Order: sequence, then structure tokens, then C-alpha cells
Amino acid sequence: MAVRLSDHVFAIPVVDRETDLFESLWPLDDGVNYNSYVVLGSDGAAIVDTVHESFFDEYLSALREVVDLESVKYVVINHMEPDHSSSLRDLLEYLPNARVVISKTGATLFNLPGDVLPVGDGDEVSLGDVTLRFIMTPWTHWPETMVTYVPQDGVAFTCDLFGAYGAYPDLKTDDWDGYLLEARRYYVTVLSKYSNFVNSATGKIRSLHPKILAPGHGVIYSGDSLNQILDLYDDWSSEHKEGRVLVLYGSMYGGVFSKVDALVAALEARGVVVDTLDMSREDWSYAMTFVLGADIVVVAYPTYDSHVFPPVRYFLETILDKGLLDGKPVFVLEAKAWSGAEQKIRAILGDRIVDYVSFSEKQPLGVDQIDAIAERIASYVYSDGS
Repeated sequence: MAVRLSDHVFAIPVVDRETDLFESLWPLDDGVNYNSYVVLGSDGAAIVDTVHESFFDEYLSALREVVDLESVKYVVINHMEPDHSSSLRDLLEYLPNARVVISKTGATLFNLPGDVLPVGDGDEVSLGDVTLRFIMTPWTHWPETMVTYVPQDGVAFTCDLFGAYGAYPDLKTDDWDGYLLEARRYYVTVLSKYSNFVNSATGKIRSLHPKILAPGHGVIYSGDSLNQILDLYDDWSSEHKEGRVLVLYGSMYGGVFSKVDALVAALEARGVVVDTLDMSREDWSYAMTFVLGADIVVVAYPTYDSHVFPPVRYFLETILDKGLLDGKPVFVLEAKAWSGAEQKIRAILGDRIVDYVSFSEKQPLGVDQIDAIAERIASYVYSDGS
């Protein structure tokens, strides 16, 4: 079903409730939207982004409700990932007069069907009484990504920027707080690796003073919701801190858990907000949302085959690659058996480690030591940790 956004713009949301894992990695508990858009001008029309090819027939039917396909002069592909572009080849069969618009980088990276028009930053095409302006936003999250802007209506088509997981057939939500959690989860899984580029792109979009943000996934933003999502992206893409300690742990037989439990109690006694995640049981995408706002991360684990306990180890490698530990101090608490893994955890985390403490049956960790550790960790919430 098409949704009118402004004088010249319609949205074509397609809801995918069949895919269970986004990118075959991240759980979709309530599906995901693929949002395409139609811009109608006095001298032709444009389609901005398509949808996953699995939904092409539904998508084509919705397009026909709002636009004469022969009037389409341009199909704009802001981002070539298949959830936005894989319907392109089939769609062009129904668009005899359309050119494919893509960034110059995209034109060099991909073999595109049809008549291709590569564009650069600030380039424009006209549809008579309405204009499409192209804003280069590379690495949000592929190198060819761009934003398309309609200045006459103040609508910015932002593709992956400001996206969210979940199904929103009318492009609205009745649960804004829950929606923002899904937007945050989308950010940490898809965009956090490129936070510097995201921060720059958010600034570019702000400078346009848009009235509407129209992403490739999620809902439409305007008014207060537009300002809030821009502010959140400014925060998330910088060294974001929320006054919290995050404890990531693994425990095979309960020994590590007992120390974590005591440490959390000592931190909470100091007024510190603590999030605790058992990495043997937590879904990584949800766990990553807690890493985003932590002031300091505590990593606690038993050694396993003379290495870091696997669920903790592999999660650390993932959040390092996603950039989620950038600028964050890490405190390590290791339970030794016959050997430790200090060198291996230092190889993983490098100079992010501000302290390393190990314990074993022969060298137990007492109440006073745990209290001292809590005092040190709390200092990273209440000061600079020095």
C-alpha cells in the first residue's frame, strides 16, 4: 500500500515477515521493512530505491497504484545492497524510459543494467517542478552510498541511515520507545563500524534542514521524531556514554558468576548503574546495544583450552570490528585453571585494558579485593578513571 508523504512524494513500504535473520546474522523478531519511494513531477517521475526481489510482484503492483510506469525517467539507487536494489533488473523491464542513477563510485563497482547516469555530490536532475539532489554519504554503510533529497518538499531519502528493524506497514509506530531500541540495534549491527562516516553524513543531512527523513527500513521521521533521531545519531556515532558499567561474562561452573555477582553488588552500593550479560546466552545484536553506551566494559571469564572462554572471546572480536569498543576502557577479570590467557586477551584488546586481575583456587579473590576493583571501576563513571 502506498503512503503519501508530501505534495510530490509517495512511499511504497514492503513488509518482510519471512526472513528470520537480517544479513543472515541478526534476529528479526517482527520482520523488516523495505521502503521504496516515488517522486512525481510535472515532467516525469522517479523511483528511489527498490525492494528485495522476493517481493517484486507485490512491489510492482503497489507502484502501479501511484505512478504511470512509462512516465518514470529515473530509478535512483542510493545503495546497491540487495535489500534495496535486487528488484532493479526486473523493474527496468516495465520502465521503457528510465535511466538508472547511482553514485560515481557505485557505477565503477557494479555492473548495472540499463542506461546508467553516474552522479557526484550536489548533482541534480529535474522532474519539472521538482528536483532530485544527490548527497554523497560514503560508507553508510557501503562505499557507494548516497542520500537523495527533494528540496521542494524537504524530503531526504536516507537508505540505511536512520533505519530500524521491525515491520511497519503504514510507516508509523505506536511504541516509540520500543522502536528506538530496534533503531539502536540496527545502528550497532549495520552502521557502528563506520561511525565517523555516519557522523559526517548526519551533519550533511542536518545542513539540508529537511522536513522528512525517509529511510530504507523503519518508519518516516518528521517534527520531534526527526530531531530526536538526528540527535541520537550524533550521540551514537561519537564516543557515546550513558553513565553505565557493562559486565560481559561467561561462567562454566558458577565460579566466575559468583565473582561477577559480588562485583555488581559492590558497584551498585556505590550508586553505579550496571548491566550484566551472560554471553553464553545473550543474542549478540541485543548485547551490542548495551556496549554502545557503556562508560567502561568489564570482561569476566574462565580460561578454556588455555584461551579466553569462546562466547566472550568471539563477541569481543565482533564488537572490536564494529568499532563499539573505541574509546572505552576495559577491565579484565580472569579465572585460571591450569594456565591463564593473559597474553591472549591482551592481544585481542590491546591498550584498551586498564586493569587485569586473575584468580584461581590457589589464589582466590576475596571480598576486600572485589571492593577495591569496584572502586576503581566506579571511577570511570564518575570521573576520567585516572
